[in-house]
Amino acid sequence: MIYTRLQNVLRKLWFEHVSLTRRYIQAVIANNPSANSIASRLLKNQDYIGDLIRPYYGNTAAKQLALLLREHITIASHIVNATKLGNTSLANSKEKDWSINADKIASFIANTNAYWNIGAWRAMLREHLRLTKLELSTELKRDISTSSSVYNQIRANATQMADTMYNGLDRQFRATKLIL
Repeated sequence: MIYTRLQNVLRKLWFEHVSLTRRYIQAVIANNPSANSIASRLLKNQDYIGDLIRPYYGNTAAKQLALLLREHITIASHIVNATKLGNTSLANSKEKDWSINADKIASFIANTNAYWNIGAWRAMLREHLRLTKLELSTELKRDISTSSSVYNQIRANATQMADTMYNGLDRQFRATKLIL
């Protein structure tokens, strides 16, 4: 299969999203001081995903997507830290916020491009949350084998999100030659 430059960039950004999330989880669990720099890089990655849609939908849409994705990361970091500390009440509360945020992301994406189906995006994002929570759980248990298997599923989910985003852009903008 031939991939376009845009599709490759989308995959790279979504892979970085999940890879940096995994590194952040591992750093927090290990009390590694690199957790803060990983979190900063992870937040910047969300800006890059937002920037990617700027040529198609403008500055406002790019900033809005980045803001929603940054909120996703911030909530996730609260979940990771609360879970590590055994604060299940806070973790459960933040998980509800995380689900609400995922639905906001799905709605925003679907309202931005008619070829981005809200049901499909909601399902992909909910699967992303489920798998990330499972990854956190397996990392806390130091179950390396299961964690590796879960991470493979996470990467497949990231590929699906990247390709779904690309396909919507391609369908909407193919005739304008904005797709590279």
